[in-house]
Amino acid sequence: MVTIREKIRTHYAQLTKQQKKVAEHLLENPELFVNNTASSVGERIGVSETTIIRFCYAMEYSGFSQLQKEVFAEQLRNEKNALTHHQETAKRFKNNQHILSEVVKESLDRIEGMLGTISETAFEKVLQSISKSKKVLTVGLRSSYAPAHWLAFSLSMLCEDAQVYNQNTDDIVQLSSKMDKHWLLIAFSFKRYSKETLDIVRVAKTKGVYIVAITDDVLAPVSQNADIVLQVPSTDSSTLDVTPPLFVLLHAIVAGMSVIDSEQVRQRILEYEHNFESYRTIIEE
Repeated sequence: MVTIREKIRTHYAQLTKQQKKVAEHLLENPELFVNNTASSVGERIGVSETTIIRFCYAMEYSGFSQLQKEVFAEQLRNEKNALTHHQETAKRFKNNQHILSEVVKESLDRIEGMLGTISETAFEKVLQSISKSKKVLTVGLRSSYAPAHWLAFSLSMLCEDAQVYNQNTDDIVQLSSKMDKHWLLIAFSFKRYSKETLDIVRVAKTKGVYIVAITDDVLAPVSQNADIVLQVPSTDSSTLDVTPPLFVLLHAIVAGMSVIDSEQVRQRILEYEHNFESYRTIIEE
């Protein structure tokens, strides 16, 4: 069955600027379309009701009502997919004596798939952008916090200044007052896309911050404000499938930075080791 995302990807190039705006809001906030009339949706996102209707026609729907029904049905399917994926995985591995090797094989396939979505040119641009930045801020919420934290921690020994955004302790208003064109923000955004992450990206964009989006689809909401997108595809059944290729990508970024700024990295590691030894001496005393 063709998903709404796939339909948008197929027709996106032919949409008008206003219709593309509707498409982006549909991907970002499908509940808005399920729970409101075409007129209300248009008012909420800043377009006319006519634009909403024409968008439906452009997507080959008979009208807003048909679009609304399909969005609702797809949301139900997505909720079932997560449960089904868990049940199928449990059933598949229940009597399997080689779980580790099977999971590794599947992970390798997904890593190979990622190589087909990220060009060496795009990857090199990310490395150069990180190298030139005075501040790197990684942002990822819910399940995306772990990779965002790992990357910030790893880059902190390789870059001038790297930090992960912590929604429990950081004030985005205060952070945004310091942002400028010398900052770089790496946003992790996977289904189901966090609105707070998208809001932070929009704020950073207005400050001239260079945005790198690591996401599962080039049409994901975060992509609209990104300067460069690194796509790590996930399956419809579960976003957990994205974990192996995602961490391989992050490892590649860290390894690449070690090569680009090899002398600076060496100096920072030496300084870190010296500070670590001093800290350990103090603790042992």
